[in-house]
Amino acid sequence: MKGTATAALKELKRQDLLQKCAYVNGAWLSKAETILVVDPATGQDLAHVAACEVSDVDDAVSFARTAFEHWRNVLPWERGACLRRWAAGIRENAEDLSTIMTAEQGKPLTEAHGEILYAASFLDWFAAEGER
Repeated sequence: MKGTATAALKELKRQDLLQKCAYVNGAWLSKAETILVVDPATGQDLAHVAACEVSDVDDAVSFARTAFEHWRNVLPWERGACLRRWAAGIRENAEDLSTIMTAEQGKPLTEAHGEILYAASFLDWFAAEGER
């Protein structure tokens, strides 16, 4: 990543990865109030993200519990296939995700990239566990 984090974010291949809303129950939740995200390395403003309320969190937890009831009944090899698709999506977008992580946290790009790929490898491991 060359230049500032703000400039790097403008160069992302997938600008849709920069959603400024919360994702709850399969939909983006837009909020009037926002929280400023600042580049820790430069102090520059990076973005404004949705400021969720307690009720939004309660809704998210409720929807997650409902989703878990469905997930626990999914056959192990189907779960594995889902986790592998997720891992593939992470790898496919690793460069952009690493740039976002670096901008948000200030960590070196190579370290962020390693963490992104490590996350994908965990999903692969859990996918394989379901088939054992």
